[in-house]
Amino acid sequence: MKNLRTLFREHVFFICFITLYFIALSYKLIANPTPFFDWDEPLYVQGGIEMLRNHYYLFPMWQGHIWFDKPPLSSLFYGLVTYLPFSAEVTTRMLALGVSTAILTLFYTFYYRITKYAYIATLAIAGTAFAPIFLQRSQVVSLDVFLLVGWIGYVVFQKNLLISTLFLFLSIQSKSLLGFYPLITQGLFFLFEFFRKKITKKELVSFTRILLIQCAVLSLWYIAMLIIYGKQFWSAHIIESHFKRVSSSIESHFGQRTFYIDLLI
Repeated sequence: MKNLRTLFREHVFFICFITLYFIALSYKLIANPTPFFDWDEPLYVQGGIEMLRNHYYLFPMWQGHIWFDKPPLSSLFYGLVTYLPFSAEVTTRMLALGVSTAILTLFYTFYYRITKYAYIATLAIAGTAFAPIFLQRSQVVSLDVFLLVGWIGYVVFQKNLLISTLFLFLSIQSKSLLGFYPLITQGLFFLFEFFRKKITKKELVSFTRILLIQCAVLSLWYIAMLIIYGKQFWSAHIIESHFKRVSSSIESHFGQRTFYIDLLI
């Protein structure tokens, strides 16, 4: 109890801020529920619902078909919360808000370690929390919040191999290959530090070994999917989703390339 009181006093600014932030946005989402917006919100939610309905957990599903574009975990979470006794528009967005709150908490931990001042770290968090893009993504069904919580979780718990790997797994299971970004930047940073003679060759080898172990473990899902689905997985998930997505609409992923033209006609 004494430790909790000490912890509260030390971080009272952040605790009060994050509590009020969560309550205010929760009230907004609950008191003013709105229909799912655009194509991505209903797609991510329906993908998870159909996974649970069909007892299939390797990829999201859409209208009874496997949707290879995204990994399954984030959609599965969104699908699970629709079973709560509230409207799906509320439960799924509350999940996104909860993950966003976790992101802010992890960022606060990171900033506090650097500055050692709770009020400075809290001010930095307030700037992040009210940034238009973060404020918007924290209130909609999005995979971005899972990606970001995985990234910052890896940074905060980097010295713990198991926990940092689990956070990376979460980011990879939200936006696939983008989840590897922290490993790439960390590897380049270690290489930069080595050339600056800030770390020894032995330390570089040790750091690189850890990164390779994490990369190998996190690649097991891709290997398994290649074994199970082969060229179909490679073409749809790697090539189409990651490299050709910018030039194709969502309808193209399901074969209806003239959707908008047909609608006008």
